[in-house]
Amino acid sequence: MHSTHLLLEEPIRMASILEPSKASFFPAMTKIVGTLGPKSRSVEVISGCLNAGMSVARFDFSWHDLEYH
Repeated sequence: MHSTHLLLEEPIRMASILEPSKASFFPAMTKIVGTLGPKSRSVEVISGCLNAGMSVARFDFSWHDLEYH
C-alpha cells in the first residue's frame, strides 16, 4: 500500500529533544523515570519517551564492554 502523504517536517534531531518543555499551568508532582539502553538509542525513541512524559533518564551501561561506551 502506497501513501500519498508528503513528509514536510524536518527530521528529529538530538538538539531538538534537549530543548526545555513549555511551562504548564499544573506542574507535575511526580517524575517518570526511564532506563535508556541499546534498544532506546535512536532520537525517535528518546523523543517518544519524552513526549510520553519521561522526565528523568537512567543510562544502562551494563549491556556492552567499557570500550564501547
